[in-house]
Amino acid sequence: MNPSLLNLVSQEDKLNLLNLPQIVSLPQDQRDEAVNDILEQIIENVLTRMSQALTEADMQKIEEIISSDKDNTEAIKYFLLTKMPNLDEVIKEEVTTYQKS
Repeated sequence: MNPSLLNLVSQEDKLNLLNLPQIVSLPQDQRDEAVNDILEQIIENVLTRMSQALTEADMQKIEEIISSDKDNTEAIKYFLLTKMPNLDEVIKEEVTTYQKS
């Protein structure tokens, strides 16, 4: 998964994931890997939800933005917010799902 998509999740939410009971007791390298796996699943869930709101042309535009500058999280987020104004809320809901499990 593209790292810039993982950056759509806030630092605060990433820290909260690091403090999950099932993760906090792991060695650092395993904690990092576990959180990265969770972040990828969260973004996958967000993208699945977004695919219902975006057209094929929108999805192609996202791919173009990512291809042109993989580290430009702000451009990706801006585009996604123009198409899905509740993006932050959707991300938060997906993070909350993991915090409750």
